[in-house]
Amino acid sequence: MKSVIICPGRRPGLEGLAERSPLPNKPLFGKTVVEHWLEYLAANGATLVKVIAPDRAEEVVRRLGNGERWGLSLEVLSESGESTVEDARKRFRTETETNWMAAPNDVIVADCLPWDVQHTLFNSYSDFFQTLRSWMPHVKEEPHVGLHEIQPGVWAGLRAKIAPGVKFYAPVWLGDYVHIEEGAVVGPNAVVENCAWVGAGAEISDGYLGEETYLGPMTHLNHSLALGATLIDWKSNSVTWIKDPFLLCNLRVPPLKKRIAEMLEFVIEPSQKKRAVSVPSYGVSEQSQPMGLQPGMQ
Repeated sequence: MKSVIICPGRRPGLEGLAERSPLPNKPLFGKTVVEHWLEYLAANGATLVKVIAPDRAEEVVRRLGNGERWGLSLEVLSESGESTVEDARKRFRTETETNWMAAPNDVIVADCLPWDVQHTLFNSYSDFFQTLRSWMPHVKEEPHVGLHEIQPGVWAGLRAKIAPGVKFYAPVWLGDYVHIEEGAVVGPNAVVENCAWVGAGAEISDGYLGEETYLGPMTHLNHSLALGATLIDWKSNSVTWIKDPFLLCNLRVPPLKKRIAEMLEFVIEPSQKKRAVSVPSYGVSEQSQPMGLQPGMQ
C-alpha cells in the first residue's frame, strides 16, 4: 500500500524552532514527527512511502534512511516549496491505482501527531507545546523500548539516570539516556528528550528540553522550549540565544564537559610551559590570552 507524507517547510514565526533542524526532524517523545507517522503508516499496512521534504531534505534522509526500520520502502523527494494535499494527490496518485492507503492516510501533512490531528504543531510556539501536552496521556500507547512508569504519570525511557532527591509532578515524560541531577524539580507538563541533561537544583515546568540539551544547575525552565542554546518562551513568542554554556547549551556543539575539563586542567594543574608564559613580560602577545578559554566563550 502506498502513501505520501508532506513535510512542513519553514513556517513563518517559527524560526527559533527550525534553526537547528527542519521541522519534521523535531524529536517529540523520543521520535521525530515524521518517524511517528512512518511508524503509524507501517502499522496500518503501508509498504511504499514517499516523503516530500521542502527544507533540508538531506537531513531528513540522514534521519530516516531507506525505511528498513519500519519494514517499508521509503523515498525522500527534495522540493522547493511545501505541497498541498490536493496537489500531491494529482501528482502521485492516478485514478486507476488501487494500491493506496485509504484517505486521509494516502496523503498526510506531517504538522501534527498520529491520533491527534486536531492539534497542529507548527502554527505557533504555543501550538507546539499545547500539542505535546495534549499528547502526553497517550504516550504509553506508542511502542517505545524500555519506557516504564516510575511513578503515576511519570514515564522514563531506557537507561535514564535519576539522582536521589529529584521531585516529579505529573505529567512528565523522560527520554532515553536522560540524566537528572540531585535536587531537580521536573513537572508538571515537562518533556525531556533523549540524552538531555538536567543540572542539580534545576526546575522544569510547562516546558520542553530538547534532545542533547544541557540545562544548568539552579536554572528554571518555565513555559519555555529549550533546544541547545536556543530558548523560546512559548507564551510570549520571544526567542533568546543563551551565550553562557553553563546555563543552557547543546551537549555536542561544543562539548560542554570537554570545555570544563580544559578550563579546570589549566587552572588547577598548569603545565610548566603555561607557568612560564604567565610571568608578566612586555611584547609577548601570548600572555594576553584568557585563562584557558576557547574562541567564542565569554
